[in-house]
Amino acid sequence: WLEMLYDMSDQLEQPVLYYDTEGGGEEFVKQWEPIYRKKYPKAQIDVRMKRDFRSILKDHGKLVTLKMSGGKAVSDAAKEKTSGKLSLTLVDEAFPSPMSELITKKKYAAIYYDSITMPMKFFGAEQQNFPVRNYAQTLWFGEMLNLIDEHQVYVIASHHSSKNPADPYAIEQMSGGSAVQYYSKIILFMKKWKANGATNYRSVKLVRYFNKPPNEHETLIKLTDQGYVDATVDDMERDKVAFAKEKAKKDAKYQK
Repeated sequence: WLEMLYDMSDQLEQPVLYYDTEGGGEEFVKQWEPIYRKKYPKAQIDVRMKRDFRSILKDHGKLVTLKMSGGKAVSDAAKEKTSGKLSLTLVDEAFPSPMSELITKKKYAAIYYDSITMPMKFFGAEQQNFPVRNYAQTLWFGEMLNLIDEHQVYVIASHHSSKNPADPYAIEQMSGGSAVQYYSKIILFMKKWKANGATNYRSVKLVRYFNKPPNEHETLIKLTDQGYVDATVDDMERDKVAFAKEKAKKDAKYQK
């Protein structure tokens, strides 16, 4: 995804914002900047980190309060609770939002959110809190649509997904509930291969697009020190064989 951002920024000759919700994004961009700068000399990637979902909503013009009812206290003396039913109230809205003002100032061509999933883990896995999680996401995603309409920017976001390993016919499901599914208009699924010798490979599948059938278009790429390149299954199989041979040599040398 980082090379994609550099490529986009270079082609459009405008800066792109990497909106980091997980942490470590700035260091990651610094690590790859010398490599991608050679390939994409006109590109500029800025990083903005916001990890707490309330700060994220405030960044998008939504000031909210959160209240928990029920649940168990951390300790007899503590007021904090470990679980319970959450309620979220929209207190105030800022227009334009801080993000809108930032785009106006910096003239960003695109925003990449990494990721949508992590901030929402705050709501936990309890089904009773799914409605308030969806409400928080709707506030966030609604402002994303406003940014697209007002500034004509591209908005890209990464999500995590899950799949039932016991069901051979199961397909990947995006984490986060119905709001994530509804607001994501174009969906690409990326699978990381875990087999020895294949860990640098990724399968990329087009799950949703406007006029294409779902889950039919899939390709393979390989991550290298210079970025990603197109790959084939034969390439991956050769790398797996080479890895096995190298491992066998090391094991034989160790036994001697």
